[in-house]
Amino acid sequence: MNNMQLQKLLKTLLFATLALVAVGAQAQGDPNAVFATVNGDDIKAGEFWHKLAWFRLDTQGKFANLPAGFLAINELITERIVFQLARSKGVSPSEPEIAAKVKEEEAASPNLLSELKADGRPESDLYDEAKYQLAQFKLRSFGITITDQEIEKHYHDYPSEFTLPERYKLRVIVVQDDQTQSDVDKALSAGKAFAEVAKEYSLDVSKASGGEFGTVTQAQLGKPALAAIKTVKIGQSTGWVTGASGSTVRVRYLVEDVLPPVVAPLDAALRRRIRESMSLIKGDVRNDVPKDIRSALVSAKVSINQTGFQKRFDEMVKQYAVETPSQ
Repeated sequence: MNNMQLQKLLKTLLFATLALVAVGAQAQGDPNAVFATVNGDDIKAGEFWHKLAWFRLDTQGKFANLPAGFLAINELITERIVFQLARSKGVSPSEPEIAAKVKEEEAASPNLLSELKADGRPESDLYDEAKYQLAQFKLRSFGITITDQEIEKHYHDYPSEFTLPERYKLRVIVVQDDQTQSDVDKALSAGKAFAEVAKEYSLDVSKASGGEFGTVTQAQLGKPALAAIKTVKIGQSTGWVTGASGSTVRVRYLVEDVLPPVVAPLDAALRRRIRESMSLIKGDVRNDVPKDIRSALVSAKVSINQTGFQKRFDEMVKQYAVETPSQ
């Protein structure tokens, strides 16, 4: 293990320890105690400890040497500022909007809720994250209106954005030595089903399902694999495709089907995605939300009940004041 790997490991252990300490503190302390205030809006201790317990710390760049606790409270303060900005502009997310956003996230990732619970996090975290995402979106797209005609024009002008490319439904057999490769070739030549041969000889985890590789696009395949696949017809298997230089791994593919390109229909869901995308593109030209947040932080009355964190926050705000002079 080199020094860089050691440092990374130590940081990982440190952050894991911080999370455990946070969980313990949350259980022992008063969760309703005020940890900080932002323009009179309280951040309770329980909220801070919960944020810290699940805080994902960026160990790169300017955040590398900052305490996880400070970054956690800073993020909570920023969230408060975002919600306050949204409220001041009259675009606070409504309860139906938040519920719809949560439903949309769950539909896109069916395992989202079970994975959240497996981590020990409450279901309310989905609600909180959806609310925050919506507030940011509304600020970035403030004052922007996208008409149905604009959506339809964009859809027809940029068909490649909405076209699912040609895809290949494949099975694979993976071997690593000459003898196994020979055994596979003999079995296939004798007419044994590709899936059965994969179960018997393949080294890949897909062997349990007969080598099912799934349906992939050209972009997901390496050049040697794609070239081999293009030389065979549906129902045929390729020759052996070798791995990277120096690798002994060899792969043989069965092309079960070739699916032609498909243009996604302009249904309600796609219309919504296009509208959101266009709103952000236009909104980011009109609205400088990062600057608005920095300005709001500079003018905010923030009190943190931890001297070291307050000092760091004040230093950060002073820098924002230099970078974002008042208009």
